[in-house]
Amino acid sequence: MLRLRIESFNGQESKMKSFLKRLLMSVRLFRFIVGKIRSKRHKHLLNVSYEQYMAEPLSSVKMHNGNIMCLYKSDKKSEMYFNGNAYTDILNFIWFDFVQGANIVFDLGANYGQFVLNPISKDTATKIEAAYCFEPNPKLANALNESLKKSELEQLVKVVPLGVSNDAGKFDFFINLYSSGGSSLDSDQAFNPLDGIYQLKTEVQTIRLDDFANKEKLSVKGKSVALKIDVEGSDFLALEGALPLLADAEEFLLIMETGKSSAEAFEKRFRDNDALSFFSQHHLYVTYQNQMIKVKDFYDYFSHFKNTRGSIDIVVCTRPLDSNHYLNLAKSAKESMGLST
Repeated sequence: MLRLRIESFNGQESKMKSFLKRLLMSVRLFRFIVGKIRSKRHKHLLNVSYEQYMAEPLSSVKMHNGNIMCLYKSDKKSEMYFNGNAYTDILNFIWFDFVQGANIVFDLGANYGQFVLNPISKDTATKIEAAYCFEPNPKLANALNESLKKSELEQLVKVVPLGVSNDAGKFDFFINLYSSGGSSLDSDQAFNPLDGIYQLKTEVQTIRLDDFANKEKLSVKGKSVALKIDVEGSDFLALEGALPLLADAEEFLLIMETGKSSAEAFEKRFRDNDALSFFSQHHLYVTYQNQMIKVKDFYDYFSHFKNTRGSIDIVVCTRPLDSNHYLNLAKSAKESMGLST
């Protein structure tokens, strides 16, 4: 009985700390002060050259399905893969289930390849015909290629070292040296004021997803397509080039990280176009803080930015999804790791 009371108290204490942290971080002045402190802690990153950045050796971790994920220890983003926290988010469970029956998989902004390496292994990839990981950061593309080779997936999964947008061309790409997940075509998106300014600028080639499919002579007609978009501020631009492809698919699942400013720009450009109807024609959900809510259309989705700070993930599917099922899976995963829900 005493042990149960202690565990209950520890759980309440953890939730209280999490609440207080969110409350404090919602204050701009407090975020600025924290950012200054963190900037001094990691100021050595300001002097890192591109050659030094690229020369870092790889480390690796074995995954639940036997795959090997190659990582860079200096990257803050890699911590979630070493400790397993990356696999407790509700999106992972939604994606994992759908990919098991998918024929074609697209991962735009693949980073270390979590959304391919987690659901796909050499023993379980029975229905998948092809998977494409788009990653413009050459260092991460190198890590992902090594992961696929060690996991014996290099024949099935292809790494495409390009950015994805609504247009083809060459653009500046800003690498966030503190955490690779913040790298972006947008210099503002690649700057987290909490971590300081640690960027390297390089140049990348971008492509539309539908143009890529045409070039590869890849048809999705009659196919089940899984599409993930997480390209740090350019997500709606990438979606523009993916819409013709999704329209041709027999069924699809789209998961996408979105921000308020990019959503506003998308609405402004397409308010008199059929593009906005894409969201109401299918089953649409928003997810944030491991919650999953069914919404009816683009404007219903957009209204949720009033209730939460930062980004909101959206899920669009040709078939309905069981929200309670995925909420319970995410909750159980968090609890099993001793994390606050």
